[in-house]
Amino acid sequence: GAINVTANNTAKIDSDIDMETIAEGAGSSIGVGVTLAFNSIGVESQNFLFNTIDALFGLLPADEVPTMATASVISTDMTAETGIAVDANSQMMIEADILNAALATSVSLDDNSAVTVAPIIALNKGSAGAVALISGSDTVQTATGDIAVTADDTSTIHAEVKSAAASLAVGTGKSTSVAVAVSFARNVLRTSVDAGILASGLVNPVEATTGEIKVSAVRNGSIEAISRAVAATLSVSATSGNSIAVSVGGASAINRLYGSADASIEDSELSVDEVTIEAKSASKIDAEVIAVAASASVSLTGDSTAVAVGLAVADNLIGWEDVDVTANHNSNQTRTLSTGDIV
Repeated sequence: GAINVTANNTAKIDSDIDMETIAEGAGSSIGVGVTLAFNSIGVESQNFLFNTIDALFGLLPADEVPTMATASVISTDMTAETGIAVDANSQMMIEADILNAALATSVSLDDNSAVTVAPIIALNKGSAGAVALISGSDTVQTATGDIAVTADDTSTIHAEVKSAAASLAVGTGKSTSVAVAVSFARNVLRTSVDAGILASGLVNPVEATTGEIKVSAVRNGSIEAISRAVAATLSVSATSGNSIAVSVGGASAINRLYGSADASIEDSELSVDEVTIEAKSASKIDAEVIAVAASASVSLTGDSTAVAVGLAVADNLIGWEDVDVTANHNSNQTRTLSTGDIV
């Protein structure tokens, strides 16, 4: 018969948050809704303060403990009739859909003010991998079929973060309306895939009499990020009072995608007509960041001021990591550099 060693690992988080804050009143109305969302797989948990700092600045990150699929044969002889397969498959997915909406209205026959604030801070982190290995086996042979060592990982983060704030102030005196919508998301994904035959076949060569020997490592990592912020204000003074309307909409998405795929045969003896060693690594970031701010101010006889500020920031990196460098020379010194030196 055949020998099959298989490891399958699936990890998934599906997070859906829908938050609404409504404030209504006469004279003064304030609505504040704050949403914090932290989702992680393969990462140690930590308190919300450290998570917030990590989300905003990338500082104080939690330690990674990758969720793994590992299929291995260590120092064990194998003889089969119809094939030998060592296969590891890992799948990880984080889906986060977060909505935060805030509304404030103030209507009276006197001075009026309406203020809404709707910030979102979201952090999604994933760490996963797959390992398939034959190591230290003196005899690995099959009469027919193939000897296959394969590892595969498919990991995805899909995050949608949407913030909306609206305020309305209407009165006969001074009228002020302020709306602030901020959406901030940081997504970090790190995966690794390793497939190999190591230090095997030293007594009897690793042999597929009529088939092939195949070592394959395939990795697919992707981040899909949507960050949107919409702020709108309307301020109306029906008499001689001043009217002020201010809206701020800010959306930011920071995405980091790291990973590797390694396939190898090392320190082993083979007896076969065909050998395939394959490593594939695919990385993709798809980011959509939108910020909208709109303000309208009306005063029948007084001053009228409307201010709208919109800011959208997207920062996407694949396979890049900052490295701390300590200065060890002065500008007037001469130094010879070799490949891999960091100065």
